[in-house]
Amino acid sequence: MQTTLAHAPHLCTKLRNRLLSSTTILLVGDRYAGIAHLIQLIDNRSKIDHGLTLSDICQKDKQNYSSCEKITSDAVLSSLKTISNSEATQAYLQIIKCIELTFVEKSTNVIDRVYNAWCAVFIVRIWYAWLQTTNSDELNKKVSHSHSTVFNEPIPKRNFFIAIPTLFSLELNAHSLTYLVVLYAEQKITEEALNIALFNSQMCFRTFRVARSMSGPFSSVVNFSVYEFLQGVEKLAVLQSIKWSSESKENNIIFPKHHKQSKKTSLTRLTSTITITVTEQALEVTVFSAYLKANQILSVCGLSILNPYDKMISFEEVNRLAYKKLSRSKCTTSNKKHIKSNENDDENEDDDEDEDEDEDEDNEQHRSNRQRSESDIVDEHDESTSIDDFDLDILLNVSRSTIRGMHIFDSIDNSQADSFFPGELNGRIKYMHKKTAKL
Repeated sequence: MQTTLAHAPHLCTKLRNRLLSSTTILLVGDRYAGIAHLIQLIDNRSKIDHGLTLSDICQKDKQNYSSCEKITSDAVLSSLKTISNSEATQAYLQIIKCIELTFVEKSTNVIDRVYNAWCAVFIVRIWYAWLQTTNSDELNKKVSHSHSTVFNEPIPKRNFFIAIPTLFSLELNAHSLTYLVVLYAEQKITEEALNIALFNSQMCFRTFRVARSMSGPFSSVVNFSVYEFLQGVEKLAVLQSIKWSSESKENNIIFPKHHKQSKKTSLTRLTSTITITVTEQALEVTVFSAYLKANQILSVCGLSILNPYDKMISFEEVNRLAYKKLSRSKCTTSNKKHIKSNENDDENEDDDEDEDEDEDEDNEQHRSNRQRSESDIVDEHDESTSIDDFDLDILLNVSRSTIRGMHIFDSIDNSQADSFFPGELNGRIKYMHKKTAKL
């Protein structure tokens, strides 16, 4: 029995980086989600209202998870309601907020975790369904009306959406969480297996920082051996036990607390106490309630598929389009000879950006011009030029038949044709990865 979840804090930072990117326009209906609304909030509202600073929306700090927590706080989401045309930004931040509540927050109960996980998924699915049912010309017209930047060429649909690896991570986490809950309902796993907050590295980071700070004020030594770390963890466990018993009113001990620590009045046990009976029917009701909530969040963004007076999309159609996308965008790996397995990571990122068959001709025109602007794009996208369009490069007098560290193969899968181009090496046709060619 095995299940896999994407690292939730990293998933949040990927979504944050996409939002703060200056080269991406996250178009949602008649609105767009972007950094401009957060900057406007910082400039026009007091920090007391939202608690944000310019460093929280710094694009260079790509792994700043604390920034994700700050931009999705209740104060920020409430203050954004006073910023005009920021509905799409609010909906986008709700996706990050749902991920935090599901996979990072310790106090969330199991049913609420399922609810928030699927709420994030359905926001993304409805958004994707709207993009797929809207013509590219109409999308570019919406951008010209809602965005101040002037674009000289049509923008492909995928630049209006989150990155494909992020989409896969959202779907994977929601399905894996639901699978774990179903196993618990069938009494195949224990309640302790539902401690989802322990499935990320944030707890490890906090524990290491606390252990490093326990050396005392009169010592400048911050490094320690594994044995010393284990001793510090034992001491930390005793302190946490005393602190929890103090805050839960189990005794009269008053545990000192720094004023800069979290304002939470009590610590919650890591064990998720399930107070309701988890059944298949309860899960179905929870998932459909998440769909209704996602529908409500996006309804203010002007999505045509959510208009009750127009052709309103159904719950089944949203899921059908999502299944079609996920089944077509498969992450495949090519057969590699004499190359170490740890050199496969770059290919997996490239294969994630499979093109949709129903893209309009404007996307094809955009691909021809993408090579000169590819360095300005935050998320890597492979150029979708067919192998047949390349002239074969002939590399003569190459003595090595096996080139380690370079993505050169004897054969590739058809699904990876967009990421490679052929060349003749010692009289044989080889396939070189485009990233290797750029080195």
